Amino acid sequence: VDLMFDEGLLHEVQRLSDMGYGRSLNSMQGIGYKELLSHLDGELTLEEAREAIKQNSRRYAKRQLTWFRRDERIISLEPETAAEQAIDIVRSARENMNG
Repeated sequence: VDLMFDEGLLHEVQRLSDMGYGRSLNSMQGIGYKELLSHLDGELTLEEAREAIKQNSRRYAKRQLTWFRRDERIISLEPETAAEQAIDIVRSARENMNG
């Protein structure tokens, strides 16, 4: 989030707001945009908006992980052995295809 701010997120949202893109648009409901629109409307300080973006990002990531864990088709790879695991998965899939 800090990097997104460093790269100009606030300026981007300000520019879009100035162009008439507001909260009613789905595209402006994404994490980062909605919080900064609240800041621009005087509802949050910049620091409150930044913290809300961080919190909402963590919550979203947690929901994604929960969803992935429930889907049996998803295979989690360990960073240290990801390449080897991926090769094994491809080999196994090829064997299953070739009967």
